[in-house]
Amino acid sequence: MGIVREIRDAFNTQIDTILPSYSRSKYKWSFADNNRPNSKSIYAVRIGSAGTISGTNQTITQERSFEVLLSNRFESKGENDNDLDEKIIQLIDDHEALQVELYRRKLNISRVLVINAIDITEPEIDNENNIVTMTATYTVRFRLGV
Repeated sequence: MGIVREIRDAFNTQIDTILPSYSRSKYKWSFADNNRPNSKSIYAVRIGSAGTISGTNQTITQERSFEVLLSNRFESKGENDNDLDEKIIQLIDDHEALQVELYRRKLNISRVLVINAIDITEPEIDNENNIVTMTATYTVRFRLGV
């Protein structure tokens, strides 16, 4: 198995363990297609760009980005948007819980050196379908075998 597949699968395993209330999305690349009434909390892991960095003579060191999308449904606004606000706070809490474990465990893969950057987007709100999504981008540094 290639290291990128191994890292992606480890992200999925960690999310399944740390955030058991989330279901893996059916559509990773067209995430909006998951917006169905029965999809309360879903996630996706997408593979991003990569570049090599200075390493040793024996291995190639690469950094690659991975996106983790978390999405929740919220109740119609009605008189206020309290439920939306609570769902946003929950997404932030869930991303933080995931971040701590990913930093601590480095995905339990020996060739992963560090997860050294994270960027979390502001909430994307789909008022038509009552769905809020936040995306975290992780930069994973790992060694390729030569």
